[in-house]
Amino acid sequence: MRISEFYRRAMRKAPATAALLALCATAPAFALQPPAVNLGPGHWWFGLGFLRYQRPYVGSSRWSRFVPLASIDTPRFFIHGTKAGWRVWQRGNSTVALVAQPDALHYNAQDNGALAGMTTKLGTVMGGADWVWHFRDHLSLHTQALTDLLRRNKGDIVSVALAGRWRAGPWFFQPRAGLAWQSAGYVDYYFGVTPAESRPGRPAYSGKGTVNESLGMTIGRDFAGHFAALAGVRETRYGSGVTSSPIVAHKNALDLLVGLYYHF
Repeated sequence: MRISEFYRRAMRKAPATAALLALCATAPAFALQPPAVNLGPGHWWFGLGFLRYQRPYVGSSRWSRFVPLASIDTPRFFIHGTKAGWRVWQRGNSTVALVAQPDALHYNAQDNGALAGMTTKLGTVMGGADWVWHFRDHLSLHTQALTDLLRRNKGDIVSVALAGRWRAGPWFFQPRAGLAWQSAGYVDYYFGVTPAESRPGRPAYSGKGTVNESLGMTIGRDFAGHFAALAGVRETRYGSGVTSSPIVAHKNALDLLVGLYYHF
């Protein structure tokens, strides 16, 4: 069964969740998932961050924006960054949720001379299932199976990550390492080159499924009056299915985030 079919069946059994994810689909295409920050169930916080994101395409510069920071966590519903979810099963230290989050990967060929002749590719909203297992005192395993809800790239992403969370006085530290498999359809939409788009120095390329690696760290500090600051960094190493594309200039991407927020 394809991920998309599993997700649609789950949605028919959870109309409230379907309404939530339909609302999330209105998020702007350029929204990004900042380096992960989750203070745990029962914590709510809101703030503003500044994000720098390295786009992989030839002729592309770093993308910089102020972004809203938010975390809302109840026994069922949660928002962590730009990811929204509804917990459908909980037992012991394991939780399964239906989630949706924007995928910001995109390019506008009209704004980038190096991509002249390419078809503009749009961001989308990815949705599916998320399983989290908390083990030991400070570690958790996160797995996701996502599909394109807007049917733009018609691809899938399956990821697994190991995350930690430690506190030392007013400071907190959250390291994270993960792998993400992207389907051939996903890679071909964003990194493929059709014969009609090929040019000298830009041969036709059909995307293949690939695995990306990521490593990140978020550090934060609480201040008086419920205010806190954070800084996050995430390095992504693209798999060969991406780096083999003639429109890709970077084998690695570095995301940086700094922010200030108020927690309840």
